[in-house]
Amino acid sequence: MIRKIRVGLAVLLLLVLASACKDGTPTIGKKKESNKADIKITQVIASDPSERQEGTDRANQESQKVKALLDRFYQAAFLQVGEEQADLSPHFTAEAQAGLAPNIGALALGDIAPRLKRVTPKRQEATKVSFLIEEDLSVPVVIATVVFEATGEAKEKADGPVAISHNATFWLQPEGDGYNIFGYSTELKADTQTNKAAFGIPAAQLRGAGL
Repeated sequence: MIRKIRVGLAVLLLLVLASACKDGTPTIGKKKESNKADIKITQVIASDPSERQEGTDRANQESQKVKALLDRFYQAAFLQVGEEQADLSPHFTAEAQAGLAPNIGALALGDIAPRLKRVTPKRQEATKVSFLIEEDLSVPVVIATVVFEATGEAKEKADGPVAISHNATFWLQPEGDGYNIFGYSTELKADTQTNKAAFGIPAAQLRGAGL
């Protein structure tokens, strides 16, 4: 009797799997994936006073760490929607975290995030990423200029689509195995709002450093 029950359960499981697989892939436990941030870096600049090939190589190597940071930031700032704004603090230095609350409307969707059920990116591009290369090939400062454009799908159909355009310059410094943001200048246009914010050292200081 026990053997018959086991055989019956096995047959039942096979029937369930077959009915759930119209394309040959089981749908049991399959979740709908959300959009992922994927920032494309189109220009890498090595600001190396010695103009060494090693400096250029280092900039190209470090650019992957910068991309990882930007991907994480834009995922949290614009693609995790449907509830309260995701926490951005892990992507900023301790000093820069103090400026997040008053500037959230220019850094991320903020109050708009709970109204959306999905955001579809149209352009995710770091148009220029500049690295300050020291004599020992260390990288104390990076400046990344980013353009992010997307369309948000509102939870309520009556609200219609929401156009999102974010232009930012981020100033980065090494922390741990990667980089975090210590300064920024941003402009966000979303829905009917336009918000601007700036935080960090004056840009003139960076220009003086060759960036």
